[in-house]
Amino acid sequence: MANINNESKNRMTLREQHRLSQRESNKRTLPIIIFTIILLMIVLLIPAIGYYWTYVMPENKVVISVGETEIQLRDLLKRTKANAAAEAAFGSEVKLSLLPFETLNAMTDHELLRQTTPTINLYVTSDEIDQEIRNVHYPRTTTADQSDKDALDREFVETYQSYLNITKYSDKEYRDLIQMGLLRTKLTEYLGDRIPTIANSVNLKYIKFSEITMAEQAYQQLQSGADFSQLARIYMKNDAYADDNGLVGWVPEGAFPELDPTIFNMELNTFSEPILTNQNSVIVQITAGPEPQPLQEKMTKILKQNATNSWLDEQRDKLNVRIDFNSQDYQWMVEKINRYVS
Repeated sequence: MANINNESKNRMTLREQHRLSQRESNKRTLPIIIFTIILLMIVLLIPAIGYYWTYVMPENKVVISVGETEIQLRDLLKRTKANAAAEAAFGSEVKLSLLPFETLNAMTDHELLRQTTPTINLYVTSDEIDQEIRNVHYPRTTTADQSDKDALDREFVETYQSYLNITKYSDKEYRDLIQMGLLRTKLTEYLGDRIPTIANSVNLKYIKFSEITMAEQAYQQLQSGADFSQLARIYMKNDAYADDNGLVGWVPEGAFPELDPTIFNMELNTFSEPILTNQNSVIVQITAGPEPQPLQEKMTKILKQNATNSWLDEQRDKLNVRIDFNSQDYQWMVEKINRYVS
């Protein structure tokens, strides 16, 4: 009897030892299982996190703030893609080195116009927007070709819809763009009414150069006795303001602000050293003035545009405009646009 009890106790002890051993094994195995699960989750999450930061997070970034209004990178991308698609569709070169920045500036100006022009009672009506859309997209015809007005109207509708399809704009989005363009035109005319018809001016000749090395070469030629007009014919073609000899004519103060400190203080019939501007290098010569002169039409247009830009710059300061667009944002946009346009 005693032997049976001892055997029973031994079997119980063995079972208890097995259970204890199993518990210890489970304790050792559980952390390994948990670690493995966590590792698998990390492996699965890494692509998702990468996708979020690469594709989702950038487009939510605020790149323009005008007062309380925020414009995200997705909005800038949409507008830039539309501009790129329109340029490609109509045979123009898509310059992605410039287009994102030009669009960024345009969107900033549009929001400034939206918020500030009502303060000076400038508005655009729905009828004005309708008319401008027709001006842009209505078929170009002579008076004799307008006999079938219904056909022209149908062509206008098709052309307009085709443009919306190319740019992916809704009618509302495009009308908003037209509205901002008309507001800018009205602002320019509003500010232009304050420009005098006679202003202190100098008779200006200049030579523009795309590269500073060319300007330095021409400057050395002038120092050696070369003729200013002859060099203008060599170095400069189809300038917006000067003729083939470099003659711009009477230029008022404020028309070319970057040149004012030089052209209103230099001796007559001398030439300047190359002047670096935002876009070119310029050598200038003054043949008369300063003296009061009636404004030429082209100078009035320049002064109006300069007044508009100055007014918008003032509004930027008042509304605390902030731009946050860096090289990573630019690269992200270019990759998207290249896939879209191609």
